[in-house]
Amino acid sequence: MSERQYVGIDLHRRRSVIVRVDRDGKHLSTVRVPNGAIEMARAVEEAGPFSWGSQGAFGQGTWGYDDCRPDCANGTVTNYPATVTPSTASSR
Repeated sequence: MSERQYVGIDLHRRRSVIVRVDRDGKHLSTVRVPNGAIEMARAVEEAGPFSWGSQGAFGQGTWGYDDCRPDCANGTVTNYPATVTPSTASSR
């Protein structure tokens, strides 16, 4: 069984940045990917078990929101449970 890894995703309009670290916080990789379901799933699945279903791929974790008040370096971070589901759907 492989050691647990953690994935951080910085979402942007066209491309996103995905960072993987191990349980000790050691940096494993940083990749920039287009916001497509396949590209995102390939980058995230490097971290280990990733579930595929009839609707595509998904993973579960924690989403951290920084309110950036008074600024982002000193803001309050609130964590929420999150399910990541890459898809080709567009909100345009």
